[in-house]
Amino acid sequence: MELANCLRCGKVFAKVGRNICADCLAEEEALYRKVREYLEENPGLTVQEVAQRCQVDPKKIYDFLKAGRLEGIHFAPGSAQWQCDSCGSAITSGKLCNKCRKTLKSEVRGQAAPIFREPTPILGKTVKGKIHTSRWRDR
Repeated sequence: MELANCLRCGKVFAKVGRNICADCLAEEEALYRKVREYLEENPGLTVQEVAQRCQVDPKKIYDFLKAGRLEGIHFAPGSAQWQCDSCGSAITSGKLCNKCRKTLKSEVRGQAAPIFREPTPILGKTVKGKIHTSRWRDR
């Protein structure tokens, strides 16, 4: 268990995956529910309108969108856009545009180790994935 300071309030807490304490996480979940419920009742508003009416920082709404917790289709067309973290082009979901996502994926595939290896010789014999259990039967 690792101790850390909460990024929002500065309180020391036992870090389990997130960088914020349980109290701040509960507050964040309450904000999320408030925004989601308001959007369900009033679809088609801009991010700024929803932020103002729910009294939530627009950055928090964009964080929910980037994390995939909210969908841009609930907002007015064109209002739920932000920049790709890599190239800066306008996107409506995630953190990377499709072009940068494909580039990253191909780079990762090029560096990944092959899953299957050639059989390695053991004591002069090549073992080809067979399991010999006969010597373990009598135990």
